[in-house]
This record gives sequence, structure tokens and C-alpha cells, in this order.
Amino acid sequence: MLKVGFIGAGTVGTALASRLVASGYSVAVVASRTSASAERLARAIPGCQPADNMQAVADAADLVFITTPTVP
Repeated sequence: MLKVGFIGAGTVGTALASRLVASGYSVAVVASRTSASAERLARAIPGCQPADNMQAVADAADLVFITTPTVP
């Protein structure tokens, strides 16, 4: 099964992760700017683990969504 990871656990990352899980995908790992945000999303998704850094997400997932704000 395809393992999905997220970099960014804000509004967009949380909504997309939830919808993917509801559609049968496995969201395996998440990292965010703050560990509290990553842990909050990981707790909401069965089987998901928070990561300490972005590289850990890339290493653990087959597909990575980057859901961070753009910088003007």
C-alpha cells in the first residue's frame, strides 16, 4: 500500500490527510514547523507517526504532500 506523508500539519494538511484516510489511503508520517502540530495530526490519524524533521517524512513515505504556506 502507498504510504503518504505530510510536511505541514495546518488547516490544509489536516483536511487533506483526513480525506485521504477516509478514501482508504495510509497516512504514515507527518512533520510540521512545531512538534505540537505534527503530534496533533498524528493523533487524529490511525497509524500515523509524528516526525522530527522533513527528511524523516521523505524517507518514510512513498508520496509526500508539502502543505505549508508560501512566502511572498
